[in-house]
Amino acid sequence: MKILKVLESRNRCLKKIFEFSDNFLSQLNENDLSDFQAFEIWRNSAIKTLSLYDNYINTLTETLSSEEKNEKFKSSLRNMLEISKNYIYYIQTIDEKIIEKIEKEKASLLKSLAAAEQSKKSVAKFRSEIASKSGGQLDGKI
Repeated sequence: MKILKVLESRNRCLKKIFEFSDNFLSQLNENDLSDFQAFEIWRNSAIKTLSLYDNYINTLTETLSSEEKNEKFKSSLRNMLEISKNYIYYIQTIDEKIIEKIEKEKASLLKSLAAAEQSKKSVAKFRSEIASKSGGQLDGKI
């Protein structure tokens, strides 16, 4: 049946998303964010593909006859949907870990930026104090 083949293809797509996300998470665990943009682009494309599958499945569902909706079909459909459900759960779990890693990196960068800004202010204050003590002239060595 065509709808089962499409669901099978959709599950292969979910599997690829799972594998790709898992590989990206492995890179993040090594503090490697270099492929983040490529991951984001690929992921958005894969999600669009899933959306196309879903739309096609909805169209096919509307055309199913009563005879086609027999127990064997329903059983196969339940199995396919269970596989989908599992992949989606695994992807969601990985996504949560990816978001956590990105949030930690963001916090670390913000902390570094705050420290750099504080250092900049300290140097400016130091230069200002030196300039006022020397009569407003700096020798250019600071």
